[in-house]
Amino acid sequence: MDLIVAACRTLASRPRLRLLRMIHAQPDQTVQGLAANVHLAPEAASKHLKLLMALQLVTARPQGRYVHYSPIRSGVSAHRFLRGLQMFLHKVLCPEPSGGTPAPTALSYWEPIFEALVKMFTTYTHLRRLLLLRRLADRGPCTAEQLADQVRMSFDAVQRHLHKLQRRGVVKATAGTPSRWCLQSDAGTAEQQSLLKLVLHALQNRPG
Repeated sequence: MDLIVAACRTLASRPRLRLLRMIHAQPDQTVQGLAANVHLAPEAASKHLKLLMALQLVTARPQGRYVHYSPIRSGVSAHRFLRGLQMFLHKVLCPEPSGGTPAPTALSYWEPIFEALVKMFTTYTHLRRLLLLRRLADRGPCTAEQLADQVRMSFDAVQRHLHKLQRRGVVKATAGTPSRWCLQSDAGTAEQQSLLKLVLHALQNRPG
């Protein structure tokens, strides 16, 4: 679970998503070129790139005085969650041409997509929310009181995290008294569903 939290915190960043998009759009770029393209200082871009390298999302190739960055080949990682994350990002940031027309490269086109991705990733940046999601996936619908007892968390904290998950569209409260909470894995965009599925597989140690 710590890896999921760390990865999602790293990716819930517009500058890092901009860098990833530029690297996918044009591999083998230097820090200086990337920094200029996304309007960052080279030192800041370098720090962001090191975090992305730690997640095995980009690769660095030294050449003379410069280091060139490219996306890691999709699906290459010893860790299943990171492999899934690589494939998810490749699909979102480097989509197949539609009707023979490639996706626009202007950052202005991508900003709403980055905004949506940041919102998606912040869903999974807290360990307690992951604990709640795992319990709901393992045991099905539960009341907030049952969840508080099962994950050893205060009722108020459970309510707070459930309502954030509800706003993100990954859980919902069922009708009735008392209200029961359940996963909402078929709601939202295809990207939201894919990321939730990836997280749940990692939480439950499912194969594939």
